[in-house]
This record gives sequence, C-alpha cells and structure tokens, in this order.
Amino acid sequence: MRELALHARRHRGTPAFRSLLGELAARETYERRTALHLAMAARDLTHIEAVLSGPDLSLRRAALRAVRTLPVSDDAAAAVLDDAPSDLRRAFYRTPDRPPPARARRRW
Repeated sequence: MRELALHARRHRGTPAFRSLLGELAARETYERRTALHLAMAARDLTHIEAVLSGPDLSLRRAALRAVRTLPVSDDAAAAVLDDAPSDLRRAFYRTPDRPPPARARRRW
C-alpha cells in the first residue's frame, strides 16, 4: 500500500492518474477500494467526493476517513447521509469527534 500511495503522490493531477482511478472505480469492490486509497493518498477530492455520494455504502464508510484528514467540502461530506442506513449515519456523526491519526497530520 505504501508503494501505491507513493505512486499516487508522484502522478496526482495527470491524465494517466485520472484514467487509472476511473478504470479502478468501474470494477469490483477490491479495485474500487484501491482507487479510494490512491485518491486519498493523492488528495484527489473530486474522486473522494464522488465516492461519498456513490451507491457503495461500505466504500462510503471507508471514505469517511478523508472527511477527517482532508479538506472535503461540507456538502460532499453530508452526501454520505443520503439514503444511508443507521450504522453509516452513526459513523458519520462520530467522524468530527475523533482527531485525525498522527500520521495523517504530517505535511506532504
């Protein structure tokens, strides 16, 4: 995962990187989660915000970490609540209460 994160940081903003995220996001659960990991490492807010409002509830929950650690817009964060079951709503409401992990506070 570290190598994937380093790759994402090196290639963020390039057309090839956007294409890679699009291809992974169109596949199965593992690939969509990998795309989210890459997007979070590259701080690709567009992709993260799309996941937060997407149909995959488990992926939405995984993207909540970005709400704590990255400058995700309030509207995009609130999109998690659209048609969310109660456990995902509880996870969302607890998100602001927790400080970001120490590793996430590092500057890149």
